[in-house]
Amino acid sequence: MFHGVLGSIFQVIGIALAAYSFIDVVKRPRAPFDVVGQGSRNVWIFTTIASAYAAWIQGFPSFIGVLACILYLLDLRPKLDSTH
Repeated sequence: MFHGVLGSIFQVIGIALAAYSFIDVVKRPRAPFDVVGQGSRNVWIFTTIASAYAAWIQGFPSFIGVLACILYLLDLRPKLDSTH
């Protein structure tokens, strides 16, 4: 998709976003994921790992991986926080 410096910047941002999402998923207990009902904790662990891999290989999968992390951070994470 992008080459050179711009591609490297997007790659680093994608990997960092996936790593932040992964750490956030791993530190949360399982119960809130079941209450919210938008995928289990294991599904989101796999999704964030796959997103990091997609960012590493770049191209269209990288875009999908970043969208998955944004979905987690902006949609699911607030719902998980509200279950406390």
